[in-house]
Amino acid sequence: YVQQHSNEQLTKELNDCKKQFQGGEFDPLKDCPPLAKRQFMVSYYSCSNQGGNRMHMFLNGMFWAMVSNRTMLWHYYDKETCQDIGAAHDPMLCEIVKTEEICSQYLKRAEWIPPAQEWSRTLKLSKPELSSWWSTHLPPSEDKKSGQRIDNRSKFLKNRHPWHEGDEKYTGIDVYPQRVLHIGQQHSWEARA
Repeated sequence: YVQQHSNEQLTKELNDCKKQFQGGEFDPLKDCPPLAKRQFMVSYYSCSNQGGNRMHMFLNGMFWAMVSNRTMLWHYYDKETCQDIGAAHDPMLCEIVKTEEICSQYLKRAEWIPPAQEWSRTLKLSKPELSSWWSTHLPPSEDKKSGQRIDNRSKFLKNRHPWHEGDEKYTGIDVYPQRVLHIGQQHSWEARA
């Protein structure tokens, strides 16, 4: 995975394509087949008082990037990012999250992981789309005799993530069509569903 999806590999692909490109304005996602075929997973991390919870979000994204063969991009979960994607879960967390500079004093990120902000600019990637909860969870099964859906999840999860006809198009993160995804912030009870 590292050899195929590292920052070094992305840079090599980009530079090789630029050398071969002839005329006009270079668009990496149109003019560079190796980059054009890639899909991405943005993984967020931070060093907050809830380090385990924040690293869970990062490792969850890393896991699904590997399973679905998407290139993982790191993004620091700063106050602005928290307010953009995480405030619905825990708005108070957005006020106590530490800066990337403070975090780097006691957490060293692996250098092979490509940075989301840099590659988003370079490749003109769209904003990461939050993948459906159903992209990483099995849908309710269908009773073969009655044809009705059987949903053994808790009442709370049924209310939080209801199944609707048509949701089957969101199942299977490995076939999700969007180029740039993120898993988002999940609570531990959601992961157990």
